[in-house]
Amino acid sequence: MKTVYDGFSPLENIPHSDTCFIGANTGRGFLTLSEPLSEEGLARLYIIKGGAGTGKSSLMKKAAEGAVKRGIPVTAFLCGSDPDSFDAVVLGGKIGITDGTFPHVREMKYPAAVSSIVDLSRFLDGDKLSERRGEIAALSEKKTSLYRAAYSYLKATETVESERMAALRDAVEWEKLRAWAARTAKALCGREVRRGLNGTPRKSTFYTSSITMKGAVSLPAFERKANTVWGVQDSFGIAHLLLRALGDACMARGLSAEYGLIPVGDRIKEVYFPEIRTLFSAAPSSPVVKTVNAARFLQKDWVKASGGRMRFTGKCMDAMLGEAVSLLAQAGEAHFALERINMDAMDFDALREYSDGVVGEIMAAFEN
Repeated sequence: MKTVYDGFSPLENIPHSDTCFIGANTGRGFLTLSEPLSEEGLARLYIIKGGAGTGKSSLMKKAAEGAVKRGIPVTAFLCGSDPDSFDAVVLGGKIGITDGTFPHVREMKYPAAVSSIVDLSRFLDGDKLSERRGEIAALSEKKTSLYRAAYSYLKATETVESERMAALRDAVEWEKLRAWAARTAKALCGREVRRGLNGTPRKSTFYTSSITMKGAVSLPAFERKANTVWGVQDSFGIAHLLLRALGDACMARGLSAEYGLIPVGDRIKEVYFPEIRTLFSAAPSSPVVKTVNAARFLQKDWVKASGGRMRFTGKCMDAMLGEAVSLLAQAGEAHFALERINMDAMDFDALREYSDGVVGEIMAAFEN
């Protein structure tokens, strides 16, 4: 039976062990998570401006490579539309670099004190681009139109998912679910674990799946860090209810929780507990130590009576998600055509010199 967790293919060749998406295409448009790049939590934030093909992702990759060579931890955030590109990186937990160009639109909150603008559009030849203004406008409009259509299908997918969940909620045995979460949290967070905990538990949220120009993809972001992986077998799409309840129960006992979302309704796909390096996932790609059957928390009579309806809604969501992916792929063709136009008008020698200077400044901050 199809659920919101199906249809996402594992992404290969992940550049860094700690890699997520900072934004995603959804039925509400392109959404970006602000928490990982909050100016309150960083010593410095570099906001890059510039169109497609101006070297934003390349600058971030160069900075990440420099950090790795120096043994500095890197958290990479792939683009939620083009997973081959970077949207942001955080180096050593204190310096962030992010794409601040539409649709990410990011401005400085604490200019100079924390944030600064890195403008790569200065290396574009305006005269060359003016000659192709009509072509640029047509491609931009085509791209916008295709994104708008894709978002309509994603919105329809989320509407069906919302209606499906409204019906499912009445069938959930909530007391049984909460009791399982409490028991599991108690087992995970024994006396020795609690003794080693310091400070207030943290809650973090990331997209670990995205619907992109190159398909619906997922990242093994938490699986790479986990020593123990539990699976949640889920034929009805209620895993997020279990994972939320478990996360709340574990946080009440002092464990931090990191949630991985899928962009359909921002449903929780997985929850990772960093202090004990344990992951619970509705779509694990690595071997699991144990599997929890989510159907045990649904009323049996309801399951028997509603199986046909759930199969139908699952097929509807799968079809609409497939159409959204197809439209995003077409939008990608327009995007990459715009990228080629900008690259033809780019002064790459000047860009390289400037980018090297920015990266050098960032690396110097770790030497002080």
